[in-house]
Amino acid sequence: MKATDVLDRLTELGVMAYATGEKLLLEPGSKVPSGLLVEVRQNKAEIIARLQRRTELMDLPFPIGYGGLALAQVEMAEAVMDKWGVTDPILRKYNVLSWVRGYYQDVGENHGGHYEVLKGEQVRLGDILDSQSKKYS
Repeated sequence: MKATDVLDRLTELGVMAYATGEKLLLEPGSKVPSGLLVEVRQNKAEIIARLQRRTELMDLPFPIGYGGLALAQVEMAEAVMDKWGVTDPILRKYNVLSWVRGYYQDVGENHGGHYEVLKGEQVRLGDILDSQSKKYS
C-alpha cells in the first residue's frame, strides 16, 4: 500500500492525520485497525512529507499557495492529485484550481473579484502548460 492509499483509508475511517516535525499524529487513533497501523508505520516518512507539503501550501496566500480558498476543497483536490500520481507542480496547481473553481460554480459563487483572480491564475497556468507541451511536440 502506498502513502496516498493509507491517507485515503484514514480519511474514509474519519481519522485525521497531522504531522508535527517527525511525529505523525492520528486522531482518533482508536479508529485505526491494526493492519492499517502497520501500513502507517511502513509509510510514515512519505505520509509526513505529503502532509507537510499540503500544510505549507495552505499557509501561503493565494496565488502563491492556497490560502484564502475553500480549504476542504483544496484538500480533496490535493488528495486526488496524490492518488493520480500528479507530481508536476504546474499541472497539479492547475488541476487543484480547476477543482476549486468547479466548487465555487456549484455553490453559485462564480462572480466577483476573488473568483476572477482564481480564474485568471488558472488561465495563466494553462498558458504555461500549453507552451510546455508545444516545446515537446
